[in-house]
Amino acid sequence: MAACAIAYGFKVYTRKNIRNHEEDFTWIEDNCYLTNGDYAMFEEIMENEF
Repeated sequence: MAACAIAYGFKVYTRKNIRNHEEDFTWIEDNCYLTNGDYAMFEEIMENEF
């Protein structure tokens, strides 16, 4: 899922990057997170593509 997000131009963060700001991010897999706003857009794209 992270590879798809990167392919669509989203910046993927790691747990180390988001430390102390976890509430602003959504987990997508393993150690990969998107900002909440980016995740909403990514989710919409995925629904339309698949």
